[in-house]
Amino acid sequence: MVPPSTSKRSGFTVRELLVVIVIVGLLIAALVPAVYQAREAARRSQSRNNLKNMVLAFHNYAETHQVLCPGGVIDERGQGRNDWTSSLNPYLAGSPWYSLAQPGQRVWDDPEQFGYFMLLGAYDFTNPTLGPLKQSDGLALNAYSANSWLLYRNSSVSISDQRIKQHGLSQTLLVADAFGDYSPIGYPTNWRDVTTGHCQPHGFGCPKREVTQAAMLDGSVRVISTDIDPEVWEKLAGPAEMRPAANQVARSWEPYRYPHPSYVKREYQRIVKSPRSISPNNRGDSR
Repeated sequence: MVPPSTSKRSGFTVRELLVVIVIVGLLIAALVPAVYQAREAARRSQSRNNLKNMVLAFHNYAETHQVLCPGGVIDERGQGRNDWTSSLNPYLAGSPWYSLAQPGQRVWDDPEQFGYFMLLGAYDFTNPTLGPLKQSDGLALNAYSANSWLLYRNSSVSISDQRIKQHGLSQTLLVADAFGDYSPIGYPTNWRDVTTGHCQPHGFGCPKREVTQAAMLDGSVRVISTDIDPEVWEKLAGPAEMRPAANQVARSWEPYRYPHPSYVKREYQRIVKSPRSISPNNRGDSR
């Protein structure tokens, strides 16, 4: 007796396909957050390195000049000529940029040097979590800001000041993530008052993170949670007796607008295409 023939099934049933689709979807849903967290961890690590390099540059500057660099150099006419980022540059990335731009020789937004400040912004003052920041007129913005109790108008604060030592170098904020209202690279009043609050307008913090990364005066970089006690946060400003006068830290929070952005763009392109252009391969540092 010949057994009845059985038909062979080919392919998947609709139910099996749906099960496979659901499993793949669940795997993707599980992997995407992990990939995002890994990328953000890498960005935070790079931002931490930026801050570490900055605080080391501050210390190298202080060893040479016995004081921290000024928050901004303002001349007798009230014109800003220099800022702490450009003062740090010889200690941060070597001399090529500094020797070309010669910051402090002219007012900071002079067309002859402004393109150099735009070029500087691409290197050490971008928070990777936020990415490169620019205003609508093309000005590069600094994602970090300085503690106004240490760096302010023509300041000359010494790390060896006994008041700071008693307060604790590890408990004194030097520079950290800026929470919005970013200043253009080179802007001579890029400082903030820690006591205005954490993650507040005109204050410190990172709007895309639940933590703030801050370089302390002892050279360490701390990760500070957004739920830090307000009193503990305010003490990071430094010893109360060193709080500068209002006229030493006065600044405008109105967005700066360069009057000739088209010229700046042409100047920037000229610098970038010039044989003397500064590239990551000839910056003079070892990173």
